[in-house]
Amino acid sequence: MNAVTVADFDLLRDTWQDVRTLEWAQVANREGMVMYFGIKRAKEEICRLNIEIRRLLTFLYDDYVDHYRAVTRHIVTNPPLASEISAQWSYRERLHETIVKRLIQTSRLPGFSGNLFHGQRIGRDPALNEDIPPPSWATHLLGITTVEVEYDDEAGAGFTQDLEGEVNTDIFVELLEDLAIR
Repeated sequence: MNAVTVADFDLLRDTWQDVRTLEWAQVANREGMVMYFGIKRAKEEICRLNIEIRRLLTFLYDDYVDHYRAVTRHIVTNPPLASEISAQWSYRERLHETIVKRLIQTSRLPGFSGNLFHGQRIGRDPALNEDIPPPSWATHLLGITTVEVEYDDEAGAGFTQDLEGEVNTDIFVELLEDLAIR
């Protein structure tokens, strides 16, 4: 989109009024509007990302639990199947470790207000997690040594994250709104 400018449209160039000279057509003004609306929605995006990071970690943890249970269930009754599941599990764990490393990098960014703990998926039996050690990425990368499951039917449905400690962009947004009015 940066390559497309108002000057590229022949239709606009040949009108009775040259729109390229209007304020909204100036590059600096357009970039300012993009920045303004980007900042205005930044808080919503941070809340959304905090939820999605937790959902991602919940998926990674549930995937670990499912593979762990599948291997232990089939190790005696069907060793070849258990071996194949274990191989797939090993591959996925390497991927999960890479993802968790990226999430740790994200958590170190200024303004990060989320957390790196997994949640409990609605509809999933919390008893599935009992008696299963945490995954290696949780213990080595996140420092989680024990897992306690607290199940709440409403958790996650209306999950909102407290944005304490965030950068206050309200003042900047108000300034830009005042400039737009004047």
